[in-house]
Amino acid sequence: MITTATDNIPAALFARCGTSLCGDGPRWKEQFAAMLGIRSDSVDAMAKGKSRVPPGVWKDLREILRLRALAFADLGQEIVREYDAAVQRELANTKGPNI
Repeated sequence: MITTATDNIPAALFARCGTSLCGDGPRWKEQFAAMLGIRSDSVDAMAKGKSRVPPGVWKDLREILRLRALAFADLGQEIVREYDAAVQRELANTKGPNI
């Protein structure tokens, strides 16, 4: 079988998703497996390109990432509100903001 440079793109993308969601520590594959509801040795094989990532895993991963993105968007809005409130408090207590 002839392999090309694009053969490892799914594995690299899968691994990148795993480390983005779980960090790049020594247990990221175990944590990623638990998140996806699959075995850690399956995550290892998929991340190394030794087995393909099934469509159902891609679908689950897409949903996990979508929900995480929504949570981060909400968190970002809360941070902006708190920043604005902190600036207003600072203005009320001093001659100018400590930004």
